[in-house]
Amino acid sequence: MSQRTDKKTICLNMIVKNESAIIRDTLENIIAHVPLDYYVISDTGSDDNTAEIIEKFFAEKGIQGEIHHDEWVNFAHNRNCALQHAQGKTDYVFIFDADDRFEGNFVLPEELTSDRYYLRMANSVTGANVYFRTLMFRNDGSFYWRGVLHEFVEQRKKTVVEQKIFGDYYVISGRFGARSNNPQKYFHDAQVLEKAFYSQEDEDLKDRYAFYTAQSYRDADMYEKAIEWYAIRANLGGWSEEVYYSFLQIALLKIELNASLNEIQNLLLSTYEYRPQRAESLYHLARQLRHHNKARLAYIYATVAANIPLSKDILFVDHSVYEWKAKEELAISANSVGNYQLCHDLCVELLFNPAVPEPNRKLLLDNLKLAKEYL
Repeated sequence: MSQRTDKKTICLNMIVKNESAIIRDTLENIIAHVPLDYYVISDTGSDDNTAEIIEKFFAEKGIQGEIHHDEWVNFAHNRNCALQHAQGKTDYVFIFDADDRFEGNFVLPEELTSDRYYLRMANSVTGANVYFRTLMFRNDGSFYWRGVLHEFVEQRKKTVVEQKIFGDYYVISGRFGARSNNPQKYFHDAQVLEKAFYSQEDEDLKDRYAFYTAQSYRDADMYEKAIEWYAIRANLGGWSEEVYYSFLQIALLKIELNASLNEIQNLLLSTYEYRPQRAESLYHLARQLRHHNKARLAYIYATVAANIPLSKDILFVDHSVYEWKAKEELAISANSVGNYQLCHDLCVELLFNPAVPEPNRKLLLDNLKLAKEYL
């Protein structure tokens, strides 16, 4: 746990419902990484003993706090209820979901001086789809939540001091809480978000609602609908990172739908053209070309992808592409086109990279063995 010297106080602020199976593990994970002084948690209608587990846990740890019971309306409304219950009781609030987990060595800044703090989120420990999300901010009424789903923190003040907390850690966005156990979750989410998109409220959130409608249809395995909504999002313009990711997802879903190589190639190249500082599109293009026995083209695009530095973007950056996947693709295609020295050097480098999974190590060893035969 990080040690702070400025004595700023932190309140854990959560909304929960029917999380008795996981809530104790969640709280253990939080206090192992964040020094809490208080907690304010809103239960939105549990019919299990979630609230009792929370109270018992914090009593054992000697941390005071409150549990409130609020009727469910939507995510922004209920997070704002929880936030209002906590307002002014500490210097900062720390936000966490019951099915999220810290992985790695998270360290808070020694002195807390910023108004809001962004933490590194990821969908898995592999570092795929890394993004930053506000998880801690001043508990003085300066911030509030917006959005019926995939809610986000908005500020009331014109200017705030913000800080991203970097380090060797992720907050893994979980998929094992009570809500995630609903097999229709993503389809239901898509319907809620689509309705919000067409409503007269929150006109300034239409691009966000369109994006997460697409995301939800994708996660519901409704790929044609997802493509439709990613296209809607891209056509709205606005935040370039979200537009880029929409273009990329259209291409990747076309791969899943067995579109022609020509269509996939055009989509991935236009995605790269839109945001050339991102490597994911060229990595996937090189991979597709290799699978279609077009090794020389794969080699060209893999070379470019492998030489793009880690993006400074904050939305869904696939760190694994920058750390090893693009280089692996280049090593394989280099072998195919006769650049055995490059294949050898990349395989050796990647075999010393702890981020590379075991199945891929076997593939690298096979390519290394083949390259050595020609050197």
